[in-house]
Amino acid sequence: MPDTPDFEHRICAPADAAARAAQLARPLVFTNGVFDILHRGHVTYLAQARALGASLVVALNS
Repeated sequence: MPDTPDFEHRICAPADAAARAAQLARPLVFTNGVFDILHRGHVTYLAQARALGASLVVALNS
């Protein structure tokens, strides 16, 4: 079992976001929100957003 979640390598700093997004497959879907308590509704929303394109970018609001 890995020590870190599989998605952690996909997290990037705001300064790196434009360069990373330029490399993603198109169409690109973007969404944002507050997911401090991630629940089933969030997961469903993100899965549906991902289904709309080849790549999904999620920005986190604080």
